[in-house]
Amino acid sequence: MIKRYYPYVIIFLFALLLFIPNLSNTTLFDWDEINFAEAAREMIVNGDYSRVTINFLPFWEKPPLFLWMQAVCMNIFGITEFSARLPNAVFGIISLLTLFAIGKKYFGEKMAWLWVVIYTGSFFAQFYFMMGMIDPVFNYFIFLGIYFLFRYSTDENTEKKSSGERIKLVSISGLFIGLAVLTKGPVGFLIVFLCIAVYFVLKRKSFSIKVYEMLLFCFIVLIVSTAWFGLETIKNGFFFLQEFIVYQIRLFNTQDAGHGGPFYYHFVVILIGLFPASVFAIWGFRKISSDNLNQKALHTWMVILFWVVMILFAIVKTKIVHYSSLAYFPVTFLAAYYLNNVITEKAKWKKWKDILIIIIGSILTIIVVSLPIIFVYKDRWIDKISDKFTADLIMKPVQWTGFETLAYALLIVGIIVFILVRERKGCFTGLMLLFVIYSIGINLSLKFFAPKIDEHLQKDIVGFYNSLENKDVYCDVIGFKSYAHLFYTYKKNPENKNSLVHDWLLTGQIDKPVYFVCKSTYRDKMEKEHPEIKEIKQIGGYIIYLRDKN
Repeated sequence: MIKRYYPYVIIFLFALLLFIPNLSNTTLFDWDEINFAEAAREMIVNGDYSRVTINFLPFWEKPPLFLWMQAVCMNIFGITEFSARLPNAVFGIISLLTLFAIGKKYFGEKMAWLWVVIYTGSFFAQFYFMMGMIDPVFNYFIFLGIYFLFRYSTDENTEKKSSGERIKLVSISGLFIGLAVLTKGPVGFLIVFLCIAVYFVLKRKSFSIKVYEMLLFCFIVLIVSTAWFGLETIKNGFFFLQEFIVYQIRLFNTQDAGHGGPFYYHFVVILIGLFPASVFAIWGFRKISSDNLNQKALHTWMVILFWVVMILFAIVKTKIVHYSSLAYFPVTFLAAYYLNNVITEKAKWKKWKDILIIIIGSILTIIVVSLPIIFVYKDRWIDKISDKFTADLIMKPVQWTGFETLAYALLIVGIIVFILVRERKGCFTGLMLLFVIYSIGINLSLKFFAPKIDEHLQKDIVGFYNSLENKDVYCDVIGFKSYAHLFYTYKKNPENKNSLVHDWLLTGQIDKPVYFVCKSTYRDKMEKEHPEIKEIKQIGGYIIYLRDKN
């Protein structure tokens, strides 16, 4: 009995060691990380958890569930990077335990272990569990909603399920999708609706949908999501809901904040960011005929989820790396599925696949390991950077040794170990070693590489913001968008509401000194349009100005 829980204890401890130590490794990054953390911080400052604000003004881009999680952590551990990122680390641990449980239930323990280590051995999949982004929590709720829909629709014994069992499964699915909507918005329901529609088209002869069960599913999603949307509308009117919908439409139709890209953008992100799982997954799309009906159904749902996510966000005009992060679940499943079939001899591993993995892995490793070298010898190529702000960030004196990403070379070590061990100890042992070694390599690389990047980008300007805490001054940015000055000055809800208006700070009758921060590329415009505002100093690519009160 106790032995049965050993794997869960091992996974828990392994995930704990991977995710927790790196949570305070860097400052929070603009925009999304600081955006969400600031919204959670303002809930605490205002003592109002029912409304989302940024700079103490209504913020309609995101619902509050993830922000509530951050606020809880901030109340316990303080307003820090650790607290802002802790919810994702917790969900990272829960996600790995869930993958093991599902893999073991339908494919056996070896498949379960493969799915877990493949997930942690995928760069972006591991990385996002150590960031303060909404997506890992949102993705987990969507994944569980899809999982319970899979159980509801499973070909095997579908008709033998009692009405109560079907209602229970569809209700649990609705609960998790409702939580997903409360986490990130209606895109959660849209993704699942598209998955259901595709599955119904593919399995219309065997998949029986009872109308009242689907209505119940939609009703539960609506009830859970309106637990906040509805209360917000009742309390503050339709303004928030109207602006929220307008924002979601704009995000779909336009390149928000300049984040555009080609149609195939997310396919490239997945191929590189989840290597080598992404390559193994390509061979996992082929379904094995000897699978039982449950295995075939789960495989079908994962393939559908992958294509729905990839096509949907290929169509969406705004292209941001983490938008396709929900695909990490099906990609790692398909990789584990294929490799499990190799282990059970349902599929063959051919020598040319060794060569392909080695070639791609070597190219990727050389690129990543070379990054610190590029910074070490920046003087030799910096004149080729036309953007002054970028050049100023790069030229900031940061002590690079050239070894910051060397741990990433463990990918090649893992591939060689896999090839050697596979011949002697078997494919499963080799694969476990490959992905465990790679998981550690990713983690160590992030530990040493990310802080250096943070120093180039914003660490010193964040230090300046910190220095303004409790000072009787205002602080704002000009010429670019940022949330860092709000979070890191620990801004309070001001008594003078004029100070929330940028133009008033710039030209109005101010009652306190105002510090402005702009990028170095904005200097000429700043001096031309506002010669009365004096430059104080430059920090990296940022320039600090002071406007004294009249």
